[in-house]
Amino acid sequence: MKRAFIISITLIGGALFGLLMHKNPGYVLLSYQHTTIESTLWFALLFLLLSFLTIKLLLRSSLGIITAPKRAARWIEQRKKSKRQACTLKGIQYLIQGNWALAEKKLNQLTQHDQHYLINLLFAAKAASRNGATHKRDDYLKKAFDHAPEERLAISLTQAQLQIE
Repeated sequence: MKRAFIISITLIGGALFGLLMHKNPGYVLLSYQHTTIESTLWFALLFLLLSFLTIKLLLRSSLGIITAPKRAARWIEQRKKSKRQACTLKGIQYLIQGNWALAEKKLNQLTQHDQHYLINLLFAAKAASRNGATHKRDDYLKKAFDHAPEERLAISLTQAQLQIE
């Protein structure tokens, strides 16, 4: 109902505007040196509107081209971040399922600069311990101590728990 009302108002407004254009076409004369351009007022206004829209479109397109590398870099960084998070989650999922080898592999894929690197190292140590690779477990715990010495308590508790098991 609302759509029909809007369409009716638009049609009536367009018809009235057309009658106005027909009754008073107006006159525009542009003269520069030896060149003159004559037109109706309505055609000149339409030409100005289309010119404005074209210039606006060109400016927006050029701005989009200029900012494209920055947007692409942000998109790539966001994609890498989501892949790293997915890798961590998949590793924890494998750890919970008891698939120690895959859990260790997934959790060991991240680099030192990742946000969850310490968590991944501790979980990888747990997976290696459950898999029977005590030397790998100790390597992961040493990397954890080197990476985050301020988290000494959490790392020591994890180490003690793994050695008890």
